[in-house]
Amino acid sequence: MAFDDLRSFLQALDDHGQLLKISEEVNAEPDLAAAANATGRIGDGAPALWFD
Repeated sequence: MAFDDLRSFLQALDDHGQLLKISEEVNAEPDLAAAANATGRIGDGAPALWFD
């Protein structure tokens, strides 16, 4: 599936429940490292992370 731009790609992820929006403030360490670790362990079914 091709997308015209990043916005349409993110919308498709959201429409399919594959975009996890995080609105809380996070610290680079340890929060981002922990998020990357967790999604890596989930594998191909892991959602994309959107830090707002």
